[in-house]
Amino acid sequence: MSMFGYPFPRTYADLESAPWCDSVERWIGADGVFIHVHFDWLPDAEWRVCSAHGENLKEALEDLRSEFWSDMRPPSAAMGDGARRIIKQHIREVMSMPKG
Repeated sequence: MSMFGYPFPRTYADLESAPWCDSVERWIGADGVFIHVHFDWLPDAEWRVCSAHGENLKEALEDLRSEFWSDMRPPSAAMGDGARRIIKQHIREVMSMPKG
């Protein structure tokens, strides 16, 4: 199954080379594996968790497929960096406003 021509990952190397993958965390012990998806690849990223998780890579990939893959979309040229820049600027302005 592919998402707009991007194949579903099967290995850590696939994840590390995927443009939609922000990062992968491999924790030893109970925390498992986290696959972080770039916000601009999810239509409602500001209202949802953007990381798949599992005890191991197989479970994290299953979570990615079931919770994110069908919603993911490549960012358009018009929305990608421009929208991210606008959102970050807005957050900086709100955070710098005086309290009270």
